[in-house]
Amino acid sequence: FDTGKNVTVNFDGISDSVILEIYEKIEDDTSENVIIVLLCKTFTADFASIRQISADIVFSTISGLRISSDSIRFDDNQQMGVYILDRNEVKFRAVEVVYSGSGYNIVKWNQGTKNALQLFDEVFIGGNDLYVGKVID
Repeated sequence: FDTGKNVTVNFDGISDSVILEIYEKIEDDTSENVIIVLLCKTFTADFASIRQISADIVFSTISGLRISSDSIRFDDNQQMGVYILDRNEVKFRAVEVVYSGSGYNIVKWNQGTKNALQLFDEVFIGGNDLYVGKVID
């Protein structure tokens, strides 16, 4: 929490995120307890009605396509990717992992790029004997 920086805050019951400035950071003598004072720069009617509510402070966001960790494969050139089903034929799509979580990865989404993983592609999570060009009935 650095004074002067902006943070995005999501409040329960309010659909839009609110941008708040970190106005002041107050620590006790042991630095175990900290109070963060946030300054509101935009004030909506929904926000004005809040008296006490839960909130999440968003420090960073990651965007991309979420895939199962079990779907990651390597081709003959040791390029990381996934096998997908495209019109009954197996194809390989290279992926770039931007975040790894427990059992999943977020991969870069090259929206509209031919031969890149796209939203709604059918990704193989398991299976044996998968190769490019294999026909699946």
